[in-house]
Amino acid sequence: VNRYSMAFKMRVIEDVENGLICAEDARKLYGIGGRNTVHEWIAQYGRNQKLGKVIHIMTKDEELEVIALRRENKLLKRALEEAFIEKIALETLVEMAENETQVPLKKNFGSQASELALEKWKKWESKERSG
Repeated sequence: VNRYSMAFKMRVIEDVENGLICAEDARKLYGIGGRNTVHEWIAQYGRNQKLGKVIHIMTKDEELEVIALRRENKLLKRALEEAFIEKIALETLVEMAENETQVPLKKNFGSQASELALEKWKKWESKERSG
């Protein structure tokens, strides 16, 4: 029983699919045993079998990086959802406080909150860099 490398099979398939040679002539030229072997290779690995399929060839390091990035993406999405829920809760709390106290808390609140948030961000960022 002859075993053929994938590179050899792909070369034969490419020659046949490009019309350089017919399957039977390829079989004879390359000394391939079975009468249906080239046809089977074409059916299994040929261009028509690749249509609609996405093939990614990656090294092990690239594959591990993709897995890590997917995990990170999932965590970031979850954090974004939690931040959005917290934002809605805080907005609701401000509205409730406005209704209870009859004091317009939202007026000029945005600019003051932005300044305060920027200060907190700078403090946190400096801690992260030093620690």
